[in-house]
Formats: sequence, structure tokens, C-alpha cells
Amino acid sequence: MPPRLLPLAFAPGFPLASFIHSVGTRVGPGGTGAPRGHPGHRRSRHPPTAGSTTAAADVPAQTAVDAGAPTPPPLPASGATHTVTYRGRPIAVSHGTRLRTALIHAGATPHNGGSKVICCRGLGTCGTCAVAVRSPPAGSTDAVGGHPGLSPPLPSARERARLAFPPHTAEASAARGLRLACQVRVVGDVTLAKGEGFWGHQSGVLPPLAEG
Repeated sequence: MPPRLLPLAFAPGFPLASFIHSVGTRVGPGGTGAPRGHPGHRRSRHPPTAGSTTAAADVPAQTAVDAGAPTPPPLPASGATHTVTYRGRPIAVSHGTRLRTALIHAGATPHNGGSKVICCRGLGTCGTCAVAVRSPPAGSTDAVGGHPGLSPPLPSARERARLAFPPHTAEASAARGLRLACQVRVVGDVTLAKGEGFWGHQSGVLPPLAEG
């Protein structure tokens, strides 16, 4: 288990055995514990000589700062802002801002209780920033097109995988319209609610926030 996720093992209800079984670490040659292609993977100290070739697998891939996060949509020339209504509080958000970042900066964190501290910091692996997307105006979205106020409008593969892992379930997540705030960007108006529980996975919703 990655060190930053280790405290999650002590959170109530966390399925530690299932997590360890499903998240294996592929150890690269040399016993470094880093997968091949990772910057921590050991490589030869001797640079290739003229005329020699280097296998593509031995060249570390460029690592994104926020791995797996969706590419932000282009920022309009007008510098447009949108309204994110979270737990009843309207928040002005610049176009293309990551939802989790916008909520935290507005003092309206998408994390419940101890998950404010014990979380993956935006990697999309802990599932504690799950928020419930409320239906936008009629005709502006459907089951195929997703929500036009979020990018991507439909859950990504990473979101679907985490929102199907306990204590979340695929069925409940889909029925409630859950999205991971760290994996989406704001590209339009959207209304959100937050479920109860450490992971925000329970059916009850938190009460409205006081005006900030």
C-alpha cells in the first residue's frame, strides 16, 4: 500500500484485505520496488555509446503531476466563470478549474471528517471526495451525454473503477450520480450534494452549508 494511503487502513469500514489483494506492486529488476519505466527504476550508469540503441522500455516515461487526471478544456478568451452550487452554497469557479481545488479554496471541502487529512490528495485512489451530481435543467443532459457542466461529462475509467470499489458500489454510485471531485473540471454550472460517511458513500446527504 502506498505510504500516503496507509492511514486509510485504520478508517472504520475500510476493506483492507480486498484493497491489498487488488492493488499489487510490480517490482522492477534490481529490487528497487519501482515499476519498469518509473523514475526510481535502476538503470545502467553507463550511457549508450555511439551506434548503440536503447530499448524503449528502459526510457522512463514522463510522469504527470496529477496522474490520470483529465486534460483541462481550453480556457475561453473571456475568462468565463461558472456557478458550482455545493450543499446549497453558490461558488463562482473559473472555467477549467478542478472541482476539488475549487471547493477547497472556497472553504467547502468535499471531504468528510478525517478524510480531510487522510486522503490521496487528488490521485483518484481513495474515493473520499465523491460528490453527488444533481440533475441540471431538463434537456441539457441525458444518460448518454453526461453532465455538460463537468469535464469529462461522464465518469472516466479511473472514476468508475474507484466508485465500484468498497465501500462504494457501482450500482449505488451510478444511481446517485457520484463523481470524484479530484478527477473532473468545471466547464459549466452544476449542482452538487455530499453523502454522509467517511467516503461520502452513504445514502443520506449532509445539510446545507452556511453562506461563506
